[in-house]
Amino acid sequence: MLDEQRAAVKRRLKRSPGYENTPALLARQQRPRGIRSTAREACLPQSTFPQELPNTAEQLLDESFVP
Repeated sequence: MLDEQRAAVKRRLKRSPGYENTPALLARQQRPRGIRSTAREACLPQSTFPQELPNTAEQLLDESFVP
């Protein structure tokens, strides 16, 4: 699933290079939703996860990086 999402973002960026800053912005905006979802799936409190995104956009798009 992560590979598919990365590939989709990369395709979109290739088609629209003006959106090069978008992955970082979207990752920050979606962070609260991701924390809620992950906490629920892992049966952990939301406070387990850092509120600020600990990764760069480059890391998130890097196929060899596993968050």
